[in-house]
Amino acid sequence: MRCALSVRLASGSSLIAQQWRNNRRPEDVKCCIMYLRYLCGQRHEVPDLFSFPVAATLVHVLVAQVELELGDVDEDIEEMTDLCDDLLNSDISTNSLIGPIVTFVKTFHGRVKEPFETQVPSENGIGCLRTAIIRLPDLHEVSISRACQISLSLLLSDLFG
Repeated sequence: MRCALSVRLASGSSLIAQQWRNNRRPEDVKCCIMYLRYLCGQRHEVPDLFSFPVAATLVHVLVAQVELELGDVDEDIEEMTDLCDDLLNSDISTNSLIGPIVTFVKTFHGRVKEPFETQVPSENGIGCLRTAIIRLPDLHEVSISRACQISLSLLLSDLFG
């Protein structure tokens, strides 16, 4: 019963994810996030029957929520960090990792680049970048973002030091 329900929810969230890709309506994003969070919570009880990795899809939808500023952006980025950490520490293929990791890195990097709010990047986010560099050494976006984080940290320590 639970497995059948999860398959239906996965199918429904996939359709909703497609809907927000086409329309970018806030209610579609919020609904999709709700379903995907539920599925992520069920992953230990339900075998991986889905044609898409739920956590990776949730990362992409959370980016839409950040872009639309529908919630607490910092909390959304922290949730993406946790999801990416889970993905990086799983046995998912390297090719399947690239999409969600690049999406996370661009969002994380973009958030830190915002006009000087003296925003210090989260330690979890920086740790995720470190893990991504180890797991995906040829992914230049990760290395560049990490280098920018180091530069920003040095600048902030010099300024406020």
